[in-house]
This record gives sequence, structure tokens and C-alpha cells, in this order.
Amino acid sequence: MNKQHCLLKSKIKWKVIVVSACYSGIYIETLADEYTLVMTASNAEQPSFGCSNSANFTYFG
Repeated sequence: MNKQHCLLKSKIKWKVIVVSACYSGIYIETLADEYTLVMTASNAEQPSFGCSNSANFTYFG
């Protein structure tokens, strides 16, 4: 079962999803809909500030 299916199956109408990861914008198209706000640390083509091998979190997190 994929994550999108789990969100739909939850029957939660209004959702806010926060993705704190490098290149996290890649998830927007899959997760967003008219009832779901998706906030990401970066777009699909660029890393977030703070993305490095030495960082535990992006600056967004």
C-alpha cells in the first residue's frame, strides 16, 4: 500500500504535510490535492539549505 493510498484511506479531509529533506519538492505532485497542503524544505531540483553529510536535519527542520 503506497503512502498516498494511506492518506486517502485515513478519511482525514484537511491535511498539512511537511517534508524536511533534500530535493523534497519531488513529493509535492504526488501528495498535494485540493485538501492537502504540502510544505517542503526545497524544490525538486535543488537541495535544501543544510543538506550535507554532516547535518542531521535540513535548516527547515
